[in-house]
Amino acid sequence: IEVVVGTPPRKFSIMPDTASPFTWVPSAASPACTPHCPLPVWNPNASSTAVDIHAIFSVSYGFTPDNIMFGEFYNDTFGIGGVALPQLPVALVDVIDTIYDAQTWGIVGLGSQLQNRNVNASVILWENLYRLGHIRKRLFSVWLNHQDAKEGTILFGGVDKYKARGAMKRVPLTSIIQTPHGDDFTEWSVNLTSLARRIGQAGSEESLLRTTYNAIIDTGSPNMYVPQYLYDTIAAPLNVTLRTYRNTSYVPCSLRSSPDSLNFTFAGKDGADGPQIRVPYSEIIYPFSMPANLGEVRGEDGTELCYFGVLSNNGSGIFLLGNSFIRSAYVVYDADNLELRMAQSRWA
Repeated sequence: IEVVVGTPPRKFSIMPDTASPFTWVPSAASPACTPHCPLPVWNPNASSTAVDIHAIFSVSYGFTPDNIMFGEFYNDTFGIGGVALPQLPVALVDVIDTIYDAQTWGIVGLGSQLQNRNVNASVILWENLYRLGHIRKRLFSVWLNHQDAKEGTILFGGVDKYKARGAMKRVPLTSIIQTPHGDDFTEWSVNLTSLARRIGQAGSEESLLRTTYNAIIDTGSPNMYVPQYLYDTIAAPLNVTLRTYRNTSYVPCSLRSSPDSLNFTFAGKDGADGPQIRVPYSEIIYPFSMPANLGEVRGEDGTELCYFGVLSNNGSGIFLLGNSFIRSAYVVYDADNLELRMAQSRWA
């Protein structure tokens, strides 16, 4: 999403991340790219509205503990969608190789304010928008659109029912805890009750889950991360090629035209039926040579191989549904009601 930081404003295109509370942009001295780091650059010392709040940024991303990035927080003017927030905590971060290579050049945190350990709760963008009166409800809606689309939308404070195909269904969060200020949540996780492989548009379904799972719905990840047994079951009929480099999976690109799909069902709120989201293989399997940072991959016989957006969680215990799932859903993240609402996406 497009944002501006500082005075004078510096424009960035950064990734929305519903699994993180922190907003950051890269330092020009980042070890992954110096001395040729991409522009623009935000220099708090050159911003007339920046205030050093003496808070350290230290965050690990992904499933590798040593993927830690360091930086420092400043309060500064932060603009999004034509709205200027006068003092949002933004970290200036030294980006490491794995994050830079994944083409992540900044993040806006949309997670839980309880994930925040060292900066005040206004670090959460949606909370800040609410407290300053820019939105009336503490919610935001995500529509990523289909894989080949050039853009999607995030709507703060509202729901665009025309982006959804059918009725939105409510799903309670599974991370609710009691705090001195009432119930709150620690992450955008919900109960996944069923996952089935459907053969064809209206063919038979094969159940794949051994049990139910708390699934994090994470816009900050391009992939789904599932237990090893489930990954093996999904991958078995697809002739998957594993690459130990970056733990990536590839399948023949011809499978992008397959009519098969993975169908996800979630627990409904208050005993009601939950949403079912159909994710076609064309949204799970990336086009040839994508993601761009990984380049072209071919089999030994020259067959074009395409990146497969489902990976093993390597025993981490985390069940995460990233953008290879979210593109097929319209998702409302509702902090007021401690729930998600979901429906099948109506693609443009």
